Amino acid sequence: GAKLLIAADCTAYAFAGCKKLTKITIPAKVKSIGKAAFQNCKKLKSITIKTQKLKAKTVGAKAFQKIYAKAVFKLPKKQKALYKKILLKKGATRKMKFK
Repeated sequence: GAKLLIAADCTAYAFAGCKKLTKITIPAKVKSIGKAAFQNCKKLKSITIKTQKLKAKTVGAKAFQKIYAKAVFKLPKKQKALYKKILLKKGATRKMKFK
């Protein structure tokens, strides 16, 4: 599977439908994730979010919709509760893990 380190803010539909993407890391400097950025990445199982700059309005609608059903999000400790709430509104489901 493909692994990806995001270098900058993700634009809308940036990786939508990417069939080989299995793992991504969103680094500390990223401030936004566009609408449907990872939508339909059905093999995307591991998402590591290092940035502490995301807000509900900077994560686009459906950003993580229809990714792997039991995907694991690794989140910054200080933002864990907030990010989980945001991600659930942006396509993540309760079957997914938030660490």
